[in-house]
Amino acid sequence: MNRFCFKKSWAIFLFAIAATIFSFAKSTLFLPLYAQHIDSQVYIHTAQEVLNGKVLYKDVFDHKGPAMYVFECLGYWLHAYNLNGIWLVQLISLLIGLLPLLFYLQRRGGVVLAMSSLLVFLSWIYRFNRIGDNIPEVYSLGLVSLYFYLLLTIIDNQFIAKKYQLIGIGMLTVFLVLFKLNFAIVVIPSLIYLFIQIVKITKNISFLIWLIVGAVACLLPFVFYFSYHHALYEAFYAIWIFNLNYVSTQSISFFQSIWDVFYFQIFLYQFF
Repeated sequence: MNRFCFKKSWAIFLFAIAATIFSFAKSTLFLPLYAQHIDSQVYIHTAQEVLNGKVLYKDVFDHKGPAMYVFECLGYWLHAYNLNGIWLVQLISLLIGLLPLLFYLQRRGGVVLAMSSLLVFLSWIYRFNRIGDNIPEVYSLGLVSLYFYLLLTIIDNQFIAKKYQLIGIGMLTVFLVLFKLNFAIVVIPSLIYLFIQIVKITKNISFLIWLIVGAVACLLPFVFYFSYHHALYEAFYAIWIFNLNYVSTQSISFFQSIWDVFYFQIFLYQFF
C-alpha cells in the first residue's frame, strides 16, 4: 500500500511539472496572430491561401512538407477567426499519438515510467519555447509516439508483426518525411533495426510488402492532389531539392538532428 502511494505521489508530482511546462509555453490558444513566430504566421497564411483555392507549391510557396498543411488547413477550417482550431488540432493529434504509448509504458513499467517518458517528450518540444507551438516539431510528436508504440508492440511479440502494425509503420514513416525531410533520421534507424531483427527471426522478407502498402497508401493522396493540379514538379522541388539545399547551408542541422533523435529515443533506454 505504501509503495502504491509512493508511486502515485511521484506520478502526481511529475504530472504537475508537465502542466507547468505547458502553462508557461507560448500557445496559439493565448497569443494573437501578430504575436506568433514568423514560421507559424507563414503556415497560417499558406493554409488560408490553400483553402481559398490556391495550389500548394504552385500558387503559394513554402518548403515544409504537405503533411504539415493537412493539419494546418484542418485547424484553420475549423475556426478561421482565431487560432483555437489550430490549437485544438494540435492537442487532439498529440493525445491520439501519446496516449497509446503512455498506457503501454504504464502497463509495462508503471505510471512513473509513463509520466517520466511524457516529460522527456515535453522537454523536447519546449526547447522551442521562444518560438511557441504550431510548428512541425509539435505536430510530429503524436506521430512519432504512435510510431514507437507500434514498434514496441512488435518487439514485445518477439518481432512477429501483424499486418496492421506494419501498414501503420509504413504510413507513419512516409507521413513524417512529408512533414519535414529531416524527420527521416528519427525513424530510419529503428526501421533498419526492425528489418534486421524480423529477417533474423522469421527468415523471410514478405513483411516488406505490408510496409510498402502503408507507405504507398500514405503517399498516393498527395501524388493525386499534385498530379491533378499539375504541380508534381513544384512539389518535388519544394519538398526535396529546395530542402536539401537549405539543409546544406545549415552548419548545425546534422548535429541538431542527432540531438533530436536522442530526445525522441531516450525513453527506450528507460524501458529496456
